[in-house]
Amino acid sequence: MNALGRRELKPEHNVFKSDVYSLGMTMIEVCCLFTSRSCYDYGNYKIQKNIIEELLARARSRYSSFLVNLIREMLNDEERDRPSFSDIKAILNPYAE
Repeated sequence: MNALGRRELKPEHNVFKSDVYSLGMTMIEVCCLFTSRSCYDYGNYKIQKNIIEELLARARSRYSSFLVNLIREMLNDEERDRPSFSDIKAILNPYAE
């Protein structure tokens, strides 16, 4: 969204970490049965963090803190601070059958 606001045609970013964010948004949609479209203000190129927080709170009422915290990490604003897919696999590995 920041790159859109700056009108960058080819933003420099980690595509894998962007995919982690997308997966996090998909997971929050599944947990809340709510579309994430309202989380984006396309006119002002902003992410509505307050709506994401509301969705995370809603998810916390139904699901474990572990899951909600993992989703929160995946939705970190700072790309470099998001877990990688390898990190997520390592976090979830102890729960694999």
